[in-house]
Amino acid sequence: MELLQSLTTRTPTGSQLSRYRWRVMASAVLVLRRFNFIAVFNFLEIMMLFGVNQLLCCLIFALGAYGSASNADWEKKFVLEESWDSQKFLTLNGDLPLEGESNNELVALREQPVKETRVKRETPTGSGSGNESSDERGVTNICREKLDLGFILDRSGSIGSTNFEKIKSFVKDLTDYFEVSQTYTRVSVMSYSSSSTIHFQFSRQFPTKQDLYSAIDSISYDGGGTNTGEALTKAYTTMFNTNNGARLSDARQVLIVLTDGQSSGVDQPAQQLKSIGVTIFSIGVGSGIRVSELETMASPPVDEHVYLLKNFTELST
Repeated sequence: MELLQSLTTRTPTGSQLSRYRWRVMASAVLVLRRFNFIAVFNFLEIMMLFGVNQLLCCLIFALGAYGSASNADWEKKFVLEESWDSQKFLTLNGDLPLEGESNNELVALREQPVKETRVKRETPTGSGSGNESSDERGVTNICREKLDLGFILDRSGSIGSTNFEKIKSFVKDLTDYFEVSQTYTRVSVMSYSSSSTIHFQFSRQFPTKQDLYSAIDSISYDGGGTNTGEALTKAYTTMFNTNNGARLSDARQVLIVLTDGQSSGVDQPAQQLKSIGVTIFSIGVGSGIRVSELETMASPPVDEHVYLLKNFTELST
């Protein structure tokens, strides 16, 4: 995939949106290191079947949520396979060619033809241990790796209260796919306009997913300017700080920045965050974004860490 050529402020074209939004093939490389192709694309089909939007698919793959599932949660399954004359069958003992003349009729085999596939266990290992969380949204946790997942949410005047509610819903939708606990995924959320506020740190404990959703819902919208640089600075000095629950040496550090505007002073704090191991994803919404700013914030390669959306409705479609 080629990088975005335009570094000027303008409305992203359809091809640019496609390159930045639809990351499944590129991001799936992380997953393919652990699982086979069939498992990856079956998972993708299931996600799309149940209405998981493209942006969530991209981020879930990129964050390794699918790839983090334990190998013990998968099992081999052998499925009967039928075929016509002159084809080979995959069996437990290798390829089995058909022999003799059958006049294009079905033939009987001495060895049962089967194909091998990998399926998710109906009851994953470790279930029932008391560490799993369930919630009213009905989504199963699939990521049980150590991950500190931070969000910086733009609540400036150009966003509007209705769109800010869509932003909060997006955060809840994404965290659905992670085992949120002090052992596995910790979540911290900051919102900003002219100034920034960290609403809860990584050290905050959420007994249930609903407690997390309530904390996200309680974030209010007040409008103002777009001081992204100040928000990134606070993320470096305060959010991703071991005194506030960040596990810099013991967990993956990820920051998702969502904005619809332009700012200044993002370069230095973004580099500082990257220097301590934080992977930054930039999500720009609407025609007022500056692509070069999103690329400056994002971790390399930028074509895997920058997402452009036409409007806020695309956060949920």
